[in-house]
Amino acid sequence: MDILPQGKNSNAHPKSYTSTLPSASSSSQGITNLESYKPRGKRGGGTSEKSENPRFSHHSSRKNLLQTTRSFEPDYGTPLRDRAHRDIPIQVSGTFSQAAQEKATEMARIMTRHEDQINQSAQRILLQKQCLPRLVEIFEASGISHQVGGTKTLPWENLDQELIRIECYVTGWPEICLPKRFIARRTSADRIDFSSRPESWNFEQWNAMADQISNDAVRILPRPKRRAVLFDEGFHAKLFRTLDPYRIAWA
Repeated sequence: MDILPQGKNSNAHPKSYTSTLPSASSSSQGITNLESYKPRGKRGGGTSEKSENPRFSHHSSRKNLLQTTRSFEPDYGTPLRDRAHRDIPIQVSGTFSQAAQEKATEMARIMTRHEDQINQSAQRILLQKQCLPRLVEIFEASGISHQVGGTKTLPWENLDQELIRIECYVTGWPEICLPKRFIARRTSADRIDFSSRPESWNFEQWNAMADQISNDAVRILPRPKRRAVLFDEGFHAKLFRTLDPYRIAWA
């Protein structure tokens, strides 16, 4: 079938057909400014209702406030042992707040006290191993001996009775190491409290006893008649002071 248009001149160029699609000018009718067009709705990418609504204006102000007051954010992906900086208050203008200084001082005090306790505990054990055998020898030389499980020790609960039995008293004994007296129903059967035995002494007590032993001040001497003193610090002016509350004396 011949599709050429019929006319006077069949050799003329065929008629040009234009597209029936609307042009750009016609398709943009009703839109005056394409750049100013902002689709509505949550999916349009335009301004959300929260930013335009004054009810949600505090969200942006709170976000700005957090950004200005915090200088860093902790890394929650790091192990717990590496998050020590989270407990430290935020640094402001190169200086720590008073709360941070107080907390740092308290932590340093706790760590120092803990280290001192460890050192004193080790020194206490060393002094006990050195001084306790020497005390056992001093009392054993005077006829007071005691053995528990194959180990020689002091008869601490009956030490007062043993001193009365041999009619002796102890001189040069440190005041901090004086035994405590246990009164059993206010009778004459008084005993020394077992909780004050040398095995339970602290570092200060063993340190004082070590000084006296090194100076050869701890001795057991015969007790004069009509004198009830059992322990004394070693000075002749205080040998027989029985009314001193820091000394133990039985009549």
